[in-house]
Amino acid sequence: MVFMFGEDLPVATNRVTLDPDVTDSSGLPAAHVDYELHPNDVALAEYGIEKIFEATRAVGAVETNDTGVLYPPPGWHLMGTCRMGNTPDDSVLNKWCQTWDLPNLFVVDGSTLTTGAAVNPTSTIGALSQRTGEYILRNHDHIAAQRTTPSNADAPTM
Repeated sequence: MVFMFGEDLPVATNRVTLDPDVTDSSGLPAAHVDYELHPNDVALAEYGIEKIFEATRAVGAVETNDTGVLYPPPGWHLMGTCRMGNTPDDSVLNKWCQTWDLPNLFVVDGSTLTTGAAVNPTSTIGALSQRTGEYILRNHDHIAAQRTTPSNADAPTM
């Protein structure tokens, strides 16, 4: 079995929100995912499928089948929705994964990364978690006293 992996382009309407009607077992609003493929994503997948067929025919495959472009995909890493950056104008988080809007809120998951480069981002997320945890540990008192999130240049160092 061969599977084609590609990179999704950002789509402004793709987002995770709180569902106004559905709640979880604790009565809290459940997550609601709005997700649609960009036309380039479909073209990329179709191209990849054709290249897979070319490779399988080249090695003598006698039967090939495909599912076409799966929508929704069977699994994906949602990324880029809380991206790190230099200012509130270009990002949601500073370089330490601290939100610009709420100084005591840190976000470390796939949303901090703008791209996955077609590989599983788990190791990178783990490394960012370690780095962010160390930052919080070393700068707890300073962070607790903040009223606004400092710019990257003004943030405490490790």
